[in-house]
Amino acid sequence: MANANRIKQQAAAPSGTEGALAGPRFTAAAPAEVFFSVPPTHLHHRPVYFEAPEFGFIDQLLDIGGGAGEVVGLLKQRQPQLKATVFDFAPVCNRALDWFHQSEQSADLGAHPGDFFSDPLPSGFAAAQFSHVLELFSSEQILFLLKKAFDSLPRGGKLFIYGHACDEEKQPMKESSWCLPAFTLFVTGASRLYAVSQYMRWLRVVGFSRISYRHDGARTLFLMAIK
Repeated sequence: MANANRIKQQAAAPSGTEGALAGPRFTAAAPAEVFFSVPPTHLHHRPVYFEAPEFGFIDQLLDIGGGAGEVVGLLKQRQPQLKATVFDFAPVCNRALDWFHQSEQSADLGAHPGDFFSDPLPSGFAAAQFSHVLELFSSEQILFLLKKAFDSLPRGGKLFIYGHACDEEKQPMKESSWCLPAFTLFVTGASRLYAVSQYMRWLRVVGFSRISYRHDGARTLFLMAIK
């Protein structure tokens, strides 16, 4: 595995909320360092995600916090009909565009710079995903992001969550207490692993009606929710 790419960004736990679904407030007083390593380079590492039949009906996908694009690039190899846009910070989007060009996928994969906490999500997508993103944040921040994704999707739109979950009896579990095999992360004290049941509760709270999931023996979670 290649050496981790290191990205420093400002992030902090929320200083307050206005109502149950209010967004977190960030300050520059609590910087965090985020470390991204190269994800699995072979599709068979995570068939629960890359081979998910649910993607067969998706042609326009918004990859929220999609990073440098390696994951959606691998997904494209298995799902050739897919067209996707990474939504992340501008420097990260530049890296994603370089990656798509190098891998000859730039015709169908693109990037849109922005901050998924403070900026509106790009419109016009029938599906969105969080891929190894939600583990980085507190339960309050996760709830805010899920509500934002719900509001951005049309009726019948789909949200995919790909990441890691802990056992029911161990939640919430500090991310620092174990090693993520695909992405060595990071970061702030807000990072946690949550059980599948917690994700399902959050999704219902923000408005999703139909939810299904699968997971494997390595704590990998693939979840789909329909608006």
